[in-house]
Amino acid sequence: MKEDKKLLSEGTAARLTEMITEKKQFKVGDRLPSESELAGMLGVSRNTLREAVKMLVAQGLLVIKRGNGTFVEDIAPITGSDVQGPDWKKVKLKELLELRLMLEPMIAAKAAERATEREISAIRECGWVIEDKMAAGQDRISEELRFHELITEAAHNSLFSQLMPTIFEAIQASTEKAGKTGKLVRDTMADHALLIDALETHDPSCAELAMRMHVVKAIAVLGYDAGDFK
Repeated sequence: MKEDKKLLSEGTAARLTEMITEKKQFKVGDRLPSESELAGMLGVSRNTLREAVKMLVAQGLLVIKRGNGTFVEDIAPITGSDVQGPDWKKVKLKELLELRLMLEPMIAAKAAERATEREISAIRECGWVIEDKMAAGQDRISEELRFHELITEAAHNSLFSQLMPTIFEAIQASTEKAGKTGKLVRDTMADHALLIDALETHDPSCAELAMRMHVVKAIAVLGYDAGDFK
């Protein structure tokens, strides 16, 4: 029950983020509607909304001004995280990619060891959504970020979750440059399938290899030589 409430709050936070960052229903500096009104718009309870707002306040997307309400503070580049990342403009993409290559294969291996069936199911369903969007030529950035975030959560190490926002910029950049059709899309689908298979069979070595292949392809997409990261 507690896990269900957490998932509902995270989903609400993601939807609220989408309203701000993608649909532009609220802009930086805007005051959000009252708690009861916003809960009604999202179709959730006020308690669920409060938890979602707390997540976005911790992320830096919202700020609560006592006596005045909740305001949009900044347009965050990620969703579903309760840890604020670094100043993106001061971090070089190559350094982010290097960090991604160091961390994500290890995270995938731990996820294969520790993921619950519920977590694996959520990762699988997110992969299906990504496949559908790629097949339709639609933007999939938010789902791609969520896919990697779910794998990180399945590793059950809070420090991994704190580090992940640091590399989301690199994931977003490579997803944008990869485009919507052709070999890169097929590679992404194949990589995701290998990752999910490794998680389902709880095979850490296979999960680590599949994620390493996936990241190396992302490095190539962005014009770097993977050999420079060894």
